[in-house]
Amino acid sequence: MAEAPPLSAAGRAALERGDFAAARRLAAARFAEVSGKAEAHFLLGMADAETGRVANAIAQIEQAIAIAPHGEYRAQLARLYTLVRRDGDAAAMLREAEAAPPADALGRDTMGCVYARLGDHDAALPHFVAAVELAPGNDRFRYNQAATLSFLGRTEEAEAALAELSAVEAFWDETLGAVKVSTPDDSFDLLVNRWLLYQDLACRLWARSGYYQSSGAYGFRDQLQDAHWARGRCWCG
Repeated sequence: MAEAPPLSAAGRAALERGDFAAARRLAAARFAEVSGKAEAHFLLGMADAETGRVANAIAQIEQAIAIAPHGEYRAQLARLYTLVRRDGDAAAMLREAEAAPPADALGRDTMGCVYARLGDHDAALPHFVAAVELAPGNDRFRYNQAATLSFLGRTEEAEAALAELSAVEAFWDETLGAVKVSTPDDSFDLLVNRWLLYQDLACRLWARSGYYQSSGAYGFRDQLQDAHWARGRCWCG
C-alpha cells in the first residue's frame, strides 16, 4: 500500500486559506480513519499554533511525526521549536527533515526560515530556491531568497532575485487591476477588487483547490463558468 501523503487536498486547502476551524473539523473526521491519524494530529497542531497554543501544537505535531515522519511535519515542528527557544531541537529536526525534504513550497520555505533564524544562511538558501521553483508567483518566497543571497554577500544574484520579485508584483498589479469596482460599501470594494479575483485565479483555476474542489476536480464546464463569473465582475463597474 502506498504511503499516505502528509496532507489531503482538503487539509492543504484549509491551511492555505487560513481556515483553522475547517482544519479542526477535518482533523476530527480524519481521526476515524487509520490512515488519517497523522494528518489529524498535524492539522490540530497547526490550528493550535495559529491561536498561540504553541506547547499544544508541538505535542500534536510530535505525535504526527511518531506516526508518519514526513518532511513537511518536521519542517513545521522545527519552526515551532524556535518559537520556544529550543534551537538545538530545531536544528536536530532540520537534520532529520533533510533526509526527505518537504515536497511543497511552504515546507521548503519554512525550512529555509528556520535555518535563517539559527544563523545558517548557507543551509537556508537551497530551500528558498526550491520554494521559488515550486511556487514562482509567491512574493514572500522570492523575497526570502533575495534576502539570503544578500546576507551571503552575493549582491548581483540578490539584485536579480529582487528584479524577478518586481516582475511578479507588476504581473499581479496588471492582472488584478483589470477590474475596478466602486460601490458605497468600502468592505465590498476591498473584497472584490483584487482579492476575489486573486482567489478565483490562484485557487480555483490554477491550483484547483476551491472550497468545493478539494478533490482537485478540473472540468471544462466548471472552469468556463468560473471564468465567466470573473468576467461578470467587469460588468458591475
